[in-house]
Amino acid sequence: MCKIQRAHPLGTSPDDRMDPAIKQRNKQRVDQTFRVIDLMEDIRDIWRETAPLQEIDEARKENLLNKIKKARKALDGIEASL
Repeated sequence: MCKIQRAHPLGTSPDDRMDPAIKQRNKQRVDQTFRVIDLMEDIRDIWRETAPLQEIDEARKENLLNKIKKARKALDGIEASL
């Protein structure tokens, strides 16, 4: 199937006219959002692996705390960009 590209009415797409700093900020927000989602899925996997009691050993606990710290840092970055 062939995609038809339509010309933007003003000759350029809104992306082309966007301030580079704003474009970069928006990209960082999306990247940080996906980072948080990935980390939360990793945390969910730890809970699943340790179900039903969710007792975790020291290595898993350190891994879990590290993922929480990274997620918090990414969330702080998103909040700071608002």
